[in-house]
Amino acid sequence: MFFGNKDYKRISFTLAAVTATSLFALMQTGCAPENNGKKTIVTTTFPSYEWTETVLGDRKDDFEVTWLASNGVDMHSFQPSAGDIALVSSCDLLIQNGGESEAWLEPIVEQRESKGLKSLNLSAHLEDGNMLLCEETVEGMTVEEKEEEEAYDEHIWLSLENASQMVEGIAGSIASIDSDNTAYYTENAEKYCEEITALEKEFGEKLSGRTKPVLVADRFPFRYLTADYGLVYYAAFPGCSAETESSFETVIFLADEIKYDNLDVIYVLEKSDRKLAETVIENSGVSGVEIRELNSMQSVTMDDYANGATYIEIMKENLEALTE
Repeated sequence: MFFGNKDYKRISFTLAAVTATSLFALMQTGCAPENNGKKTIVTTTFPSYEWTETVLGDRKDDFEVTWLASNGVDMHSFQPSAGDIALVSSCDLLIQNGGESEAWLEPIVEQRESKGLKSLNLSAHLEDGNMLLCEETVEGMTVEEKEEEEAYDEHIWLSLENASQMVEGIAGSIASIDSDNTAYYTENAEKYCEEITALEKEFGEKLSGRTKPVLVADRFPFRYLTADYGLVYYAAFPGCSAETESSFETVIFLADEIKYDNLDVIYVLEKSDRKLAETVIENSGVSGVEIRELNSMQSVTMDDYANGATYIEIMKENLEALTE
């Protein structure tokens, strides 16, 4: 983690919050972005953007929908521009993931609420249903220091059960700014949730017999996914870690797990350089170990989306990767 991950984040978020508050004040001078008379929605992650577009369906041309991190920068590294803050400050509906990585939004949301603008915090939406999990450190991980405060794992979209709840929340929020079409948005959400439920059943059937642990020689943002199906996992770093160098002890621990559990597959995140995974395999002395990718959806770009990347298809690819 950076200085001690959360200390660094608190400093970064404080600076971002000061900037956000200052820029929000400038927004009061009438410098809001042009929206061509359309209602505006801002989302912060790929899943929430795609879900919003899906719920809007044939009516999406009546809205301006923005995805802030559409260049593939994950939420832990995202730094808002003045233009981003202007959009967030003035949009009709803000759909945020929530969590420490989006703490920069807090002063803006307070100002938005004072103006009667709508916001949906997906983490808070799930917290109301007791569907959040705390970040955890498992044996073998490289961590800089023990955090004094527990924090929710921010990768909430990697649970299919959570996804259904969030899609329904998005539909309700869109209806709050366009109540004339509530039934249409509700119907679209229900149809999409049926697809999620079918995939959830497929996950359960195909992973029910898995006995080997999931070993990820990388960060581990898949806590929700493994928890949903009772999978044991080991990883080099926690999901929100900013560490890039694993300890010698971590390499040896993961290498020993390959031997102990007779693993023929280990995993990395999308777009990994695979160097750590290769080092772990080399130290295990086991030949023929395959490296597969698990996609956390944190580096999806607008180009990927335009070329057909979807939440459900990516989750299907993850299931295929996890199937022994």
